[in-house]
Amino acid sequence: MKILFTTRKWPPAIGGMEVYSVELTKHLSSGNDVEVWALPGKNSGRPPNLFRQIVFIALCCVRAFLGPQRDIVHVGDLVSWPIALPFVLRRSCPVFITAYGLDIVFAHRKGLFPWLYRQYLGLCVRVMGNRLNVVAISQATALLCETAGFSKVAVVPLGVNLHERKPFATIESHPDVFGKFVLFVGRLVPRKGASWFAKHVLPRLPQDISLKVVGAKWDSQEWSAISSNPRAEYLGTLSNEDIAHLRRAALVVIMPNISSDGTDIEGFGLAALEAAADGGILVASAIEGIVDAVIPGETGFLVPERDVSAWLETIASIARWSRKEREDFIGNAFHLISKRYSWDQVAKNTKYEYESAVYGRS
Repeated sequence: MKILFTTRKWPPAIGGMEVYSVELTKHLSSGNDVEVWALPGKNSGRPPNLFRQIVFIALCCVRAFLGPQRDIVHVGDLVSWPIALPFVLRRSCPVFITAYGLDIVFAHRKGLFPWLYRQYLGLCVRVMGNRLNVVAISQATALLCETAGFSKVAVVPLGVNLHERKPFATIESHPDVFGKFVLFVGRLVPRKGASWFAKHVLPRLPQDISLKVVGAKWDSQEWSAISSNPRAEYLGTLSNEDIAHLRRAALVVIMPNISSDGTDIEGFGLAALEAAADGGILVASAIEGIVDAVIPGETGFLVPERDVSAWLETIASIARWSRKEREDFIGNAFHLISKRYSWDQVAKNTKYEYESAVYGRS
């Protein structure tokens, strides 16, 4: 297939959308003719400024009118939807666009920019209608898209890189390390739930278990709650290698996410995949996109959000595992992730949606 992929999210910028763009196009290139129109980020790792993004989208629209036909056009995110318009008007091929969740709920926030974005997104729905195929990264994101007015929505969960993962490294070198701490990895914002866990769950765990926190300081109150807790240790931002080691060494890796007021969302629990792929034992809130990233009881454990008793019971159960039970769980989880959540599988699932649009579903 001749596939055109356009994205305003590309290295050296660093982020989940950048990873998605690179990995998907790389794996789609096997057996397909993939052309990429990408706007590179800054060397600092930050994305391009708004002006450069607007210019990029405009230039892509011009190229779309002048360029040759393709079998498939895939626009990297909803913000860039005008790039799809020339292809729809020419009716030359099916057009896809990826939705992540926040690109929908941002329109629900208060303020001038969310209001402007709400009009911008509404225009997309009115103009594109059912001529646009939306690829949502989770069931939760798909529901948001359908509520926003998009009619053709398919779910293709994200993937994780596995070739450098060493899920058994810590078990082999430090077999007795488990049970000393639980690990939180993520931004310090209220919806991630680190301070909630530190306040409500940590005090009821055995005294020899501490909480280690890795991530950027975003919310001052969240940071204050962690830094003032004598059983919590803030480690700052660490390398992927250091995070992987901590995931393997922790009793459990936690994602105690809390539902927001509809203005934010965990579009897909990528950190859940990364934790399991690194050999961590994940316990997470059963909300939003996280449920698409966890196979309950096999790659991790899902518990009701804010349910202190469920958190305590699940962690206590894992603490009673033997070394072999832990090894068996890690091995099975890694196998399932490599089978269902590899980037190769993401590319296959995405191509299936392409072929369904071109040839019709069987």
